[in-house]
Amino acid sequence: MLRCDAAAVRSALQELADARRLSAETFRFADAAWRVAPSDVASVQQAVRERDASGRPGREPGRRVVVRRTRQKD
Repeated sequence: MLRCDAAAVRSALQELADARRLSAETFRFADAAWRVAPSDVASVQQAVRERDASGRPGREPGRRVVVRRTRQKD
């Protein structure tokens, strides 16, 4: 998906909404949740990249660790 902090995505969505750069299919509901249209994903990604490039603090995506669990036979 976007592979960044949810707060960064929310703030980017808010900035794009204030600038009226989102389609009508992307809207906010239930206070903090957003429904993002597939056509707006690229603009959201670009806005997040611009925020990261501008020096605002961001967060690196976490590394997935797969742990294999095995059962020992008695």
